[in-house]
Amino acid sequence: MKKILIIGSKGYIGKSLTKSLKKKYKLVKPSHSRGEINVLNKNTLKKYISKDISNIINLNGQNDANKKRLKKVIVQGNKNLIEVINKVNPNINFIFISTCLVYGLKNKKAMENSNLAPVSFYAKLKYKMENYLKKNSMNYHILRLANVYDENLNSGFFKKFFFTLKNEKKIYFSNIKTKRNMIHMQDAVKAIIAIIRCPKKNLIINIGNENIQLSKIKDLFKRSFKNNIEIIENKMSLYKDSSQIISIEKLNELKKWKKKI
Repeated sequence: MKKILIIGSKGYIGKSLTKSLKKKYKLVKPSHSRGEINVLNKNTLKKYISKDISNIINLNGQNDANKKRLKKVIVQGNKNLIEVINKVNPNINFIFISTCLVYGLKNKKAMENSNLAPVSFYAKLKYKMENYLKKNSMNYHILRLANVYDENLNSGFFKKFFFTLKNEKKIYFSNIKTKRNMIHMQDAVKAIIAIIRCPKKNLIINIGNENIQLSKIKDLFKRSFKNNIEIIENKMSLYKDSSQIISIEKLNELKKWKKKI
């Protein structure tokens, strides 16, 4: 039975992933909130990264408004992980959760070998660590994750919309012409599991499903609330907003992968 270390098992994706993995894999789930593990502290990493670990999934650094802290977690945190892995067992498969935003503005479907042009601070950090990982890790998978959503409207992609709707009776859009790729949590988890089972090393793969323009989401909100809400469009440039469409052909080729939703 494979032994998997999940860092961030109590987070938005971590909870769903843990639930799906626990029946078939031995899971190591140290708690960050209880001080059991901290990616910025190599001594805590050494407690949980052992030779018998087959996969490490790092879900830290997916959402933090504090830019200084976000940079430390994404950059130094992942560097610490790679350093410890290389010392303990370089064959451990390190699964790095990146973002589709590393592509920047893309009017045609972005393939895994497309040029990268990250715009946002968050995307630039992920891009930096992708490059570091390629140079310093023997066994990795880079997952360029799209926007994840589920039925819990207080989490995931729709969280920001319902937060302002609840507090201000308004919904803000950066630009309704912006395009985003969306994937349901169940499908995102299933894709990660397919990656765990994949025997190939050093894969870069887009994890997404449907490309959709934000205008469709705006129309959905208007119908659902019978136009009793105020919709505000900030008209951010498509470049700055990283409007993009993503190809998932490579994901669809993976054995045992088939989207549910």
